[in-house]
Amino acid sequence: MNLKAAAQNIGLDASSVGWAMLEKLIHESDHSPEWNETWHALSIDKVSSLNIGPGFAFISPSQATLLLPREQSTEVITAEFINSHVVFCDNLPPAADSVSPFVTLSGLRATLYGDQLVFRSSIHPSSKVYEKILIPATRSTGLASLPPLPVTTRAYPTFALTRTDSGVSHLPLPPRPPPIHKPPLPPRPGTLPKSSGQPPTPIQSRLGNPFASLFGAKSTTSTSAPSSTAPTDSPATSISTLPDEAGDHPIEIPVHTIDKRIQFPVVAKAVCKELREEVKNSLSDNKNSGLSNWLVNMVVEWLEKSFFPFIKTKTSRTLGEVYVVNEFVFEAEEISGTVQGFYGEITDAVVKKLRRTSKLKRDLAPQAPGFGTDRASLVSVTEEEVSGSEKERAQANPMFVEQTEEEKVRQVMECVEGTVCDLFYDR
Repeated sequence: MNLKAAAQNIGLDASSVGWAMLEKLIHESDHSPEWNETWHALSIDKVSSLNIGPGFAFISPSQATLLLPREQSTEVITAEFINSHVVFCDNLPPAADSVSPFVTLSGLRATLYGDQLVFRSSIHPSSKVYEKILIPATRSTGLASLPPLPVTTRAYPTFALTRTDSGVSHLPLPPRPPPIHKPPLPPRPGTLPKSSGQPPTPIQSRLGNPFASLFGAKSTTSTSAPSSTAPTDSPATSISTLPDEAGDHPIEIPVHTIDKRIQFPVVAKAVCKELREEVKNSLSDNKNSGLSNWLVNMVVEWLEKSFFPFIKTKTSRTLGEVYVVNEFVFEAEEISGTVQGFYGEITDAVVKKLRRTSKLKRDLAPQAPGFGTDRASLVSVTEEEVSGSEKERAQANPMFVEQTEEEKVRQVMECVEGTVCDLFYDR
């Protein structure tokens, strides 16, 4: 079966993004490092598929799997775009009700719940765990070592993966096109081609007057060499024009179809947005001490720089800021030092706030009967709240009498630590 028929059998048509990706792989002659990385992941230690039973096939576990979107689009296909669809996962798909980790070549991390692929985190390509996943011999160990991502009800980027009766489909991809070598530039006017060890020689003018050409004088007739036409970067080969039988040594690549394309910037932005809201909801929840806005914002800002899976960086004046995978350091000692340093900053800020509020409470205590009978949340009185009508705001939130300063600080730190551990333990 040729590539065209195989692609149609898994639900792709000529206007789908997945079809365009295959077309690009067929005739892309660029051998830049980006494309080398893509082809290396798809073809490393390739072996032919082996039949292991009726309707079942085993694909070399050293290969990556290619996700092909069925979505209709005119997406510009680049190596970076395809790398977000090249995934490392178990060599055979899991059962329909199981959970399995997925990691893309671009560093996106997802979990497959049944047939729902949910992106929530990242793994930096320079990290040790990514290197384990990239190397075929240690891939299974690397995937198994990944901590499970937190289960959440937030709307993280989700893609529907289509399963087949045989579990995984495979397509016969033709061998990679060789690089196209463009012809050398012609010699500069006024010089003859260099001979070995000889400097360029000026050409004698064939005009009686060297300035005659400026005024339209006709030059002597000469025989011009035939011009060579540079080959185009994209040969006319396409899926539709491939022969019925695949050529010599096709690359059998495992594939799955998905409902829509994976765009790294869109996924990164959506993950950060949902994670930010999840952190805010956890810190502001009344069951979790209900921290006030100034403290919530302080925690979120620190987490975005330290533990969020993606960060913004400025690439150029024209492109502005773009999302990249956060180069997170996994050494335990460095993590401990970073976290403890920030917890110290929170403690200092909370103590300063409590002492300021305690002074306000003493000033207002005679005018507030029953002050101290209600054990409300810590963050009732913030910098904004104690300004303006301070008396009314302090009376409405009188929790600062019965708890000691140490107890109040501990209450805040338990809230912050609980949120960080629940939502970022995979980091």
